[in-house]
Amino acid sequence: MRQFLPRLLGCASILLLAACAAPSGWPPAQPAQPLPAQDRALLELLGYYQALGNRSLDALESERRFQQAALIADRCSQSRMRLGLVLLRLQEAGDLNEHDEEVMYPCLHDSGDGSGVHLLAQLVHQQLQAHARSRMLQRDTSRTLEALMKDNQELRRQVDGLKAIERSLQNRHRE
Repeated sequence: MRQFLPRLLGCASILLLAACAAPSGWPPAQPAQPLPAQDRALLELLGYYQALGNRSLDALESERRFQQAALIADRCSQSRMRLGLVLLRLQEAGDLNEHDEEVMYPCLHDSGDGSGVHLLAQLVHQQLQAHARSRMLQRDTSRTLEALMKDNQELRRQVDGLKAIERSLQNRHRE
């Protein structure tokens, strides 16, 4: 037992030294060369999405209206991409309008600029569609549940009626 404590301390110090010597993976090191404009655009969008996480529902709604007002019809733009990211945050908060998943259509294909923004647009689009499907399934399930509850009430009413008839027959039979 007396040798256990020094060995444990020795192992702990070796692990501590190894951890200090190993390069940490977070936060990622800044690249030595500046990022190309295409990569910066994608990183800006991801940073924007991250910043939206701290906003209230009212602030997100305001941002949605602002980005929608800046949209150019049938064109992929920074505003359209930002709107898609705002919609994702609204989806997380449970506040999403019908047909919001259609907003990303103009950005789904590669524009040829090599930015990869279309890949982010596809991800946003798929998430919005998945949420729309979930909402539709939830509505259908709610309707089914309501119908089953009504059927259940009707069956209970009928069972109560049959019990009343049975009691009435038993009372007649006793007389």
